[in-house]
Amino acid sequence: MRFGFTLITALFITVSGFAQDGVREGDDRPENIPSGYFLSPENMSVDLRQYDVLDADRKVADRPLEQAVRFYELNKSKIRNQRYITIVDLSQHSGKARMSLVDMSTGEVRRFTVSHGKGSDADNDGWATKFSNVSGSNMSSIGFYLTGGLYDGRNGRSMYLHGLEKTNSNAYQRAIVMHGADYVTPTRAGRSLGCPAIERRYVPEWLPKLQGGSLLYVYYNQ
Repeated sequence: MRFGFTLITALFITVSGFAQDGVREGDDRPENIPSGYFLSPENMSVDLRQYDVLDADRKVADRPLEQAVRFYELNKSKIRNQRYITIVDLSQHSGKARMSLVDMSTGEVRRFTVSHGKGSDADNDGWATKFSNVSGSNMSSIGFYLTGGLYDGRNGRSMYLHGLEKTNSNAYQRAIVMHGADYVTPTRAGRSLGCPAIERRYVPEWLPKLQGGSLLYVYYNQ
């Protein structure tokens, strides 16, 4: 059994960014993404056995998957788009398919290559080692996010992201979004300015499915 009855403590996360951000064209945050408090799992009893059907082929590492499912279960009523959980494991090399889309209805997992910020990988060796929530750092930000709406920008079709933790609360203001990029291929992901960029060919299919309040977890094994 991959999941069980776990004891975790619930802390409240204040999602201040939702109340403060201005509404940008194409971002459906006010209608589709809830604001307020989210529970952060620590020591609270939660039965996760219903999720044993997820990722039968063990494509996702146990720790980030369990942490994402805990957060999902505790905050399910506040997650508008409950079909998918996206997990980006920045502990892995950028040449690996380290972004996992978990279908919460079927348990199936699709994996993709994804970029990290150039400030997180100053040596350009494919390993992200530093993270920041500061504008201009060009670093990736770890933690839980909710997806926003879609818009067409300089990188083409893109999706807003709203950070839910102190490690990523400035994501919206920093214009950290999910978009397609030519420098992301099936075997290599170049560096972005902090955005989780994916292969362009997947944008038309997947961004519309993930938009509007689905859960994204950018993980790093510290």
